[in-house]
Amino acid sequence: MLFGIILFAITTHLTLITLPVEFDVSRTALLGLGDYGVKNQGEYPKAKDTLHWYTITYVVTAIGSLLKFV
Repeated sequence: MLFGIILFAITTHLTLITLPVEFDVSRTALLGLGDYGVKNQGEYPKAKDTLHWYTITYVVTAIGSLLKFV
């Protein structure tokens, strides 16, 4: 049982560590869209919304992992 708790603590820790990375990746991706000419009026808002919800899935995963661990 202790082994399972330790493994779950490690996965929860890794989830929390990757959370800031995902925010940075989404921000960098939005900035990079302009470098590749994708920043037009139709595609940019859709890409921004998609990256926002992509990041939110990581937040929900981190919260779920914390709640399961507690």
